[in-house]
Parts: sequence; C-alpha cells; structure tokens
Amino acid sequence: MLVSAAVHRGAGPGNPDTIGQRTTLFFLMLLLSVPLGAGAIILGRRPAPRLGNWNATLTAGAGFAVATGLAFLFLPDNTDAVEPEFPAALLWEFRVASISVQLVLWTVFAVVFGVLAQRPLAHRTDPAGAETAEPQSASTLG
Repeated sequence: MLVSAAVHRGAGPGNPDTIGQRTTLFFLMLLLSVPLGAGAIILGRRPAPRLGNWNATLTAGAGFAVATGLAFLFLPDNTDAVEPEFPAALLWEFRVASISVQLVLWTVFAVVFGVLAQRPLAHRTDPAGAETAEPQSASTLG
C-alpha cells in the first residue's frame, strides 16, 4: 500500500520544511556537473596525442569523478536523513521509480544519439583523406 509522504512530517523525504534546501542542493550539484563535464571533455583532448584517445578519455573521466566527488564533499550535508518510522515500502517504490527514470532517460539518449550519429559517421574519411564508400547492397555487386 502506498502511503503518502505528506503524512510523515518528521525529518526525512516527506518533510515539506526541507524540500527547498534539498532541491537547491540537487540542482546545485546538477549545475556543477555541466561545467565539470565540459572541462573534462576539453582537458581530455589535450593529452590524447601523447596518451592515445582511450587513455586520455580514461584520464578525463577520472578527473571528472574526482572533481565531482570534491564538489559533493564540499556541499552542505543532507540533514534530512530517512527516519526509521518512514515507510520502507514507500522508500523502495521511490528508488525503483528513480532507477526506472534513469534507465529510460539514458536508453532514449543512447538510441537518439546512435540514430543521429549514424549518418555523419557513415561519411567519415579514411586517414588518407579519401571518402569512404557507402556500403553496397548485394544487388549492386552483380
């Protein structure tokens, strides 16, 4: 049975007195992740000629993780811990819904990116500068 979070007005996810602070911290972390991600992309390109693309990407990803972790550490703590009397079923349903939203979001991003990237990648040039040939169908190979 789903119990409304509004019934539980103590500390925890159902506390309307702390929703402003929690929302501000969430969006602040989200806002920080955008320039940190862009910085990782920009800084990841610099060592690529020396380290190779794969190692430069791993280095940039590690730098992003460290910078995001530091931002997380320096943001104020969440004083809104889940109290023992908060319904476990409601918390579980929220977590399942959150994971489901993430799964759908990233799946849609991947599919849309794949479709949009397919055409430009099909027309890439090889290292010698010659245009790559379009794949031929079996009927045109004669």
